[in-house]
Formats: sequence, C-alpha cells, structure tokens
Amino acid sequence: MAKIKSNSKFLENVYKEIEKLGKQQAAATKPFVKRAHAYSNQELNFHYQNFIASNTELYSFGLILSLLDFQETTFISDELHAILKKNKADKYFNILTSSWRDTFNKQQEIAILKMLPPITKNKKLVSLFKKEDSAKLEIYLKKREKKIWKIISDHTRRYVWVHYVYEGPAGDEAYFIDILKDYIRRGINSAKELAKYKEAKKTLRIKQEEIIRRLEINNYEKNIIGVARDFVFFKAYRRELQTWSYYQMEFLLKEIAKRLHLSMKQARMMLPEEVRLALRTGKVNYNLLNERLKLVVYGYKPERFYLVGKPADDFTKKEIKAEEKIKKVNKLSGEVASPGKAKGEVVIINAPEDMKKMKAGNILVSFSTNPNLMPAIRQAAAIVTDEGGLTCHAAIVSRELGIPCVVGTKIATQVLKDGDKVEVDAERGVVRKL
Repeated sequence: MAKIKSNSKFLENVYKEIEKLGKQQAAATKPFVKRAHAYSNQELNFHYQNFIASNTELYSFGLILSLLDFQETTFISDELHAILKKNKADKYFNILTSSWRDTFNKQQEIAILKMLPPITKNKKLVSLFKKEDSAKLEIYLKKREKKIWKIISDHTRRYVWVHYVYEGPAGDEAYFIDILKDYIRRGINSAKELAKYKEAKKTLRIKQEEIIRRLEINNYEKNIIGVARDFVFFKAYRRELQTWSYYQMEFLLKEIAKRLHLSMKQARMMLPEEVRLALRTGKVNYNLLNERLKLVVYGYKPERFYLVGKPADDFTKKEIKAEEKIKKVNKLSGEVASPGKAKGEVVIINAPEDMKKMKAGNILVSFSTNPNLMPAIRQAAAIVTDEGGLTCHAAIVSRELGIPCVVGTKIATQVLKDGDKVEVDAERGVVRKL
C-alpha cells in the first residue's frame, strides 16, 4: 500500500508483468495438448518443473492483487470510496471501476451471441434446441447441419479452457450447446444484446471522463481511479491466463499419471521433487498420495511443512475452530457489486455438481463463485455471496451480465437454504427473506 501511494506506476507495472508472464505461460504450455505423449520422461519432468517455476512467479504477482482486496483488507476499494464520498459521488463507483477491456469470459459470451442467428433463423433447429438434449443435438448437427456444427466446434476449440479453473472439466461441444439451448429457451435476441453491449462500451469511457472532470480531485486521486478500473480487470484476467495454461497443462499431467500408474487426482497430489524422482526411478509412494487425498495440511511455521494422516487430523481439530451457530436471520447486508433488484427462490451453489439444482430465475447463493459455475450464474436472477469484495469473480461477472449482485454478506450460505424465497435489493446491498 505504501508503494502504491509513493509510486503511481507501481500497480501499472504489476499489471504489465502479469499479462506478459501469463501469455508466456499459455504459449509455453500450448504444445502439451498435442505433443505430451511423445515426450521422454526427462522431457516431461523438464516441462513440469518449468511450469511450476513460471506459475509460482505469475502467482506471486497475482497475489499482490488478491491481498489488496481480501477479507478485511480492501485498500483499493477504500481509497476510491473515500475519494468519491468526499465529492458526494459514491453512486459512480461501479461506472468508474468498469473496465474498457473484455475478459476472456466476456469475449466468449459475445461469441455465443454471434452464433445464435444461423440457428434462430431455422424454425426446425429452434424447435430441436428447445426439446432435445445436448447429446442428441450433437449427433443431429454432425449429420444434418454441418455448417452449424463447424461454428460450434470452432468456438469449442477456441474457448474450451475458459471455465476450466484449476482442474476442469473443460468445455466440450455439448457444454456450449447447453449454453445455446439456454439462450434459445429464454428467447435471447442476439442483435439487441450485441447492440446494447456495443452502445454501453461506446459510452462508458465518455461517462468516466465526464465524471472525473466534474470531480475536484488531485493527480493521486485520478491515478487511484485508473488503478481501480484496471485492478478490476486484471484480477479476473490474471486468473483467466492461468486457467488457460492449467487446461493445457492437464495433457502433460495425464501423461505423467499414465506412466506412473496414477489417477489424475493422485498426480496432482505430488510435490515437484517427487515428480522428478518418480519419472527418473519409477518409484511412487501410493499410500502417501492416498493419505493426501483424504486430508493434507500445508503451511509455514516458520519453515515449510505439510501434514497427512493423524498429524493432519490432529492439527485441524486443534487449530480450526468450529463455526458458531447463527441465530435466525431474516435480513442480510453486504456490498453492492452490481445494481438491480430481484425476487426468487434460493439455490445454494458452491461446486459444479450443485448446478443441476439451478433453474432460470433462481437466486444463486454461494460462499464465493468461480468460472466453472458460469452455466448456473447465467440463469440467475441475482447473486449473493458470503465472501468477496467489489473486485471478486461474482462482482465482475454480474456486471458483465447485468445481474443484480450483493457480495460479502459473510453468512448467506449459513442462514439461507434451498427453496427460501428472498428479495435481493442490490441498490442498497440488502437481502430479505420473504
């Protein structure tokens, strides 16, 4: 924080380094998709160790962004709120922190909208997209609608990784067909949505510049506004760049797992030095990996340590306090991440396997969202989270999609349950049980 205040270019340089390192890592892992099976054990280890080193460096820069907006530490948001409050301009926070650049997720959403017209012009296809499941549609499109199938396949190749996060699953043709089915069922007009987005993007910078001109602010305060806007973008963009390389890295991990007779989950539990030794000697401690799959504690106290089995169990019982039971609550408060209001039934979504519960118009309640929950997020009438600040994933995505969102309630997943009817007032940051 002191560096940001004393050096106006500090965070700007961090952003540049994140983009450079992220693109380098994505480029370095790209060959793994087609060539991992042809590498020798020595080459597998070489690429694996290089990835660990480059990802550690990239992660260290990304950590700067996380620590500036994490739980009680919200330096960027606090600085900007103070500037706006002084000028009685708090209502402009969302506008001023909206980025001019599109995340990969937003690029993918725009590409999906552009895929709709060739389908919606064909009444038979519209009927099939509304009635048939994705598997049957996939077979039909391959045989009867090869042009449409090529568009979907090209889109899949380009964005297969976009919601992968750390360990997938990656998107396939059926995954993107499901998104198209959802848009068609909801009667999304792609021309209107694209025009609305184009107009919004065109006027955003004009609005931001106009607001800044009206505010009586000094150079430091102007810099904080620019830093905050870029901060929102790069917090998501850094994760996306890593997601891209994580997806490509999966092919290298699969080859390592295959040669060492491991499952992917077991392979992900190996430390770098263990991978090096195993690829050289073929020796693997399977029992240790299985213990790690059950429970592992990793940290510094003050030196690096990790615990498995009974020591890990004892550590968690001693160090991790049980959550206090919360009395009945009918009203929650948090921060407005994306304005608007909505009413609906609560669905608790914390992991991809929870998404089968989601129906269009539900209120999505989560501890915190991430990109692999996008199919559910897209259907939500509003989003409510326990954790997160104004630059968290839920905040960024809700703004991109125009969904009301309240973040940082701390207790939403504890006091709300599936089926509860609530009203989300994302103008004031309030969630009420009905």
